[in-house]
Amino acid sequence: MRQMASLSFSNVTVRRGATRRPVLSNFSWSFDHFPLALLGPNGAGKSTILHTAAGALRPSRGLVATIDPDGKMIESSRGRRRVVGLVPQDARGFSGLNVREAVAYAGWLKGLSRSHAWDRSEWCLERLNLMKQARARSTQLSGGEQRRLSIAQGLVADPAVLLLDEVTTGLDPAERENLIAIVAELSASKPVLATTHEVDDLDEVFHYVAVLSEGSVVYENTTSDFFRLGSAGRSSRDQAATAYRVALERPNPNSPT
Repeated sequence: MRQMASLSFSNVTVRRGATRRPVLSNFSWSFDHFPLALLGPNGAGKSTILHTAAGALRPSRGLVATIDPDGKMIESSRGRRRVVGLVPQDARGFSGLNVREAVAYAGWLKGLSRSHAWDRSEWCLERLNLMKQARARSTQLSGGEQRRLSIAQGLVADPAVLLLDEVTTGLDPAERENLIAIVAELSASKPVLATTHEVDDLDEVFHYVAVLSEGSVVYENTTSDFFRLGSAGRSSRDQAATAYRVALERPNPNSPT
């Protein structure tokens, strides 16, 4: 029986920037409930967790592993790059390639054969409502189209888990609503972990919420329990904002006592 994929961190330290300061320090957590929204202040380490899980960043110490739906543990950065689909916040098309070529090229980089990548690119564009733009230059799309292209690139190799880094940031309301619907559809058939600062529609997509503070997960529970933290709010947005503040006030397990 196939199981749900998971991401595991054990005593992981990741250093970034010119100063090589640790963004994550001895971080240990297992992400195994999906679809999951990862919340937290800027600089808390949300993007670092996603990029490290996907093999795009290498930790200076500790173990990062992906357990695929067949129960196989994949620990190497190279192996995780093949089975984890990462959609970064600043994703862009490839200069000189049209939209379908950009998706197929992303699949080839993941290890698919050229023919398989080309076939998969059509399936991804259809699922992301981009077939009309298939021959358009991949660098000349609207903001919403560009985000959908980046998700198609993340999906093309059929990853065990899909990681989305702030994919709705900066979109107009119509584009954001369209993308939220697509993410909700994808999460019904594939594990999705997404970082976000948007709390208005958490319950439309995500079944679980985790809150990160100073490189540590200080809260993880179902979305309904998360909203109960902010039960005094008058609207869903108020409830989510209140719940977020309450979660951040919880003790940090890695803070010195």
